Amino acid sequence: MLNFYDYLKTNRAFRKFEVDELLFSAYDCPLEESPLDYWVDKNYFCYIIRGGARWKTPKNEYTLQVGDAAFLKKGAHRVFKILTGEFCALLIFTPDSFIKSVVKDDIRINQVRSLGKEVDSVIPLFLSQSLHDYFHSVLNFFSESLPPS
Repeated sequence: MLNFYDYLKTNRAFRKFEVDELLFSAYDCPLEESPLDYWVDKNYFCYIIRGGARWKTPKNEYTLQVGDAAFLKKGAHRVFKILTGEFCALLIFTPDSFIKSVVKDDIRINQVRSLGKEVDSVIPLFLSQSLHDYFHSVLNFFSESLPPS
């Protein structure tokens, strides 16, 4: 099974940059193989720029199209291409320490955990206009010669 993080980080075909422990990638892929099984050892955010895809978990199926985003937990995943043509997504890989600090400080997340609800490995995100703007502002850095500080 493909280690997606290592594949992306070491492959020169993909546009990417690193800031501290975060890896950002504008992942352009035709998604020729469908379904594609892969695993990652880092959690990541996925924001769809072109095309679309469907992730299948043991609990559910999640379809993301242009302008949609999700948080994907580390582990094994199965993804299906849903549209013909190119697939492009902004991926932001985050270290566990970042996730732990957010969960520790966010009361809403702690309330869900205290209710005993299990969280799936794909978590669709509600995006405000500010978050859409943030993702698009990150995309501008891929045309710069130096990564942001």
